[in-house]
Amino acid sequence: MSVYNMLYLVGVGLVPEHITEAGIEAIRRAEKVLLDSYTVPVDEENVKKLEEIVGKELERASRTDLEEGATELVEEAREKDVAVVTWGDPLAATTHVVLTIIADERGVPWKYVPGISILTYIPSRLGLEHYKFGWTVTIPHGWEYAPSFYERIRQNCKRRMHTLVLLDVGEEPMRIEEGIKALLHWAEREGRGWDKIVGIARAAHEDEKIVYGDPEELLEEEWPDPPHSIVIPGKLHPVEEDALRRFSRGER
Repeated sequence: MSVYNMLYLVGVGLVPEHITEAGIEAIRRAEKVLLDSYTVPVDEENVKKLEEIVGKELERASRTDLEEGATELVEEAREKDVAVVTWGDPLAATTHVVLTIIADERGVPWKYVPGISILTYIPSRLGLEHYKFGWTVTIPHGWEYAPSFYERIRQNCKRRMHTLVLLDVGEEPMRIEEGIKALLHWAEREGRGWDKIVGIARAAHEDEKIVYGDPEELLEEEWPDPPHSIVIPGKLHPVEEDALRRFSRGER
């Protein structure tokens, strides 16, 4: 056991059952535990399950707490063990990387406890080759005035690479329907269209739903609550084609 106080950055995966023994140990050891409540929509049922697993209540942390209060948080970890807990993987978000830089600058020890990330889960779940993914993009709220996400998708398409499209969270998490609306809006401005895409709702949850089909078909689906995401396939290997076909509309 370390003689130093520590800042723990703990990823718990996409659902409570994904948390590792190392993650449980770090949370139990910490005197203060903050749960990132803005990067991923807060599912109170999942939070309750996680609290039961670790045997401790988790204090919600806002974006302000973790960004504007970053230096104060790191200094607090000098005096006692502090854990910042995130769904997915903690260092997949720039906010949490900044915490490690501040900790290094101030001589505060920190430890990274990885978790399953949406960035790795979705390619594996769909049966797509990880190394054929290009830039990951996020469709932001106010997408009508922010075409940069669309430009990056098009660059991936030109390189025949797959694109993982994350949908903005904020106060009102974006749904697949709005994400498709954004994709259609910018494509139509160029006189383009979209081939088949993939909609993923509540990845890794018991009510996970995945559908592969034309955008118009996905708009007709009834989707469970967010988090939602979309994948735009690039050039498919025959094995990838077979894997995606399992999620064709009406097949599952």
